[in-house]
Formats: sequence, structure tokens, C-alpha cells
Amino acid sequence: MLRKRRVALRGLQVEVEGLQADEPPWPYERIALHFAVDCDRLSVGALERVIRLAIVRYCGVLATVRGVASVEASMEIVGGTTGGSGRLPVRLDVAVAEALAVAPPGDEE
Repeated sequence: MLRKRRVALRGLQVEVEGLQADEPPWPYERIALHFAVDCDRLSVGALERVIRLAIVRYCGVLATVRGVASVEASMEIVGGTTGGSGRLPVRLDVAVAEALAVAPPGDEE
């Protein structure tokens, strides 16, 4: 998706934290993802859209646990010309997810 935007990605780090129930079968109750992206020429809004698409539309693993666990995401642009954005939340609300699901073909990043 970033390649289509002609953004050179120098680095990507994804941290995943999960909280499981105390009782068997220990299902996940909460999953938190943090994306740290090192690149130039990428706005915070564009990065949020790319991450949202990756999580909501293309990640089969998260699709299987979404009904059981809450899924949260945050992002940050590191390096670049601005020196970094700091940790920012990524909106994964249902209204956004439904809008992405019915987006016209070719509207994907």
C-alpha cells in the first residue's frame, strides 16, 4: 500500500500485546498493536488509513479474534523530516470499518 503511494519505507516495527482470560481455554480479551514506521513524505492521516486497511480488511488473524477480543492500534512516524509524530491512536471503529468494506474498487491505498 505504501509502495502505491511512492513512499520509501526505511523501517517498520510492530509491537503486539495481548491479554488473555485467567480461565481455560484462555481466550484473548484484548489485543493492542503499535506500528512504528520510519519513512519520509507520509502524513499521519495517510499512515492511519494504511494501518486501518491492513487491520480491518486484510488481516485474517485479527478477523478471527475480533468477535472475542477488543482490538486496539496505535502508530507513530519515527525519523523522517519532522523528527517523529509520537504515539497516536488509530481509529478502528465499526463505522470506519463498514465504510472501508463498501469502498469502490480501486479506492484502496
